[in-house]
This record gives sequence, C-alpha cells and structure tokens, in this order.
Amino acid sequence: MNHNDGISAIAKCEPFEAGNFRGFIQTYFEYDGEYAGLRRVDQPSFSSHTRMSIRDHSEMQCYLNAGAVDYVVLSYQTPIAYHTVTDGWIVCTKKHSATTSKHTNYVRRAIGVI
Repeated sequence: MNHNDGISAIAKCEPFEAGNFRGFIQTYFEYDGEYAGLRRVDQPSFSSHTRMSIRDHSEMQCYLNAGAVDYVVLSYQTPIAYHTVTDGWIVCTKKHSATTSKHTNYVRRAIGVI
C-alpha cells in the first residue's frame, strides 16, 4: 500500500499500513475478573508515546480511558492523529521529523484540514 492509499483509508477510517505510516481501528471490550474494566484490543503498543507532547499524551489518554477513540494514525509507532466518537478528529500538535511531519500532512489532507 502506498501513501495515497493511506490517505484514502484515513478519510474512511479504515485500517492501512504503508511502511512506518499506518492507521488502525481502535476497539474495546469489557473484561471480567482480575482485569475488570476497559481493555484495548487490536492495537499496537504506543512504545513511542513519550515522543508526544505532554498535552497531546494527556488528552489522548483521557479519550482512551473513556473508550472514545475509534481510530488511530501512527507514524513510527507514535500516535499523530486519532478520531473520537465524541469530538471527531484530533491531530497532535508536536512537531517531529520531516517524515512524520509529512505523515501529519497526509492526515490533514485526508480529513480536509488543508
């Protein structure tokens, strides 16, 4: 899949993978027992969440804890944008490498921000 296909997939909130640029549907389920509460399923770990600004990370964590995130776009394992069922699209504000900035611009193009 190429980046143009990724832009199309983002516009439709469909899963895609184009190298280090990918999007996935965020799903949740209730789990009984020792791990009661909401657990995320079918998501990669956000191993680079520390590359997010504190504000972006805190805001995304609030939406995740509320179960409101239904789609996430990653660049090199760092969330750069996500869609919520309550507030629509949220694009993270921190600037990154040239490639991640390009990925962020793809997201903006897909959601009609530019």
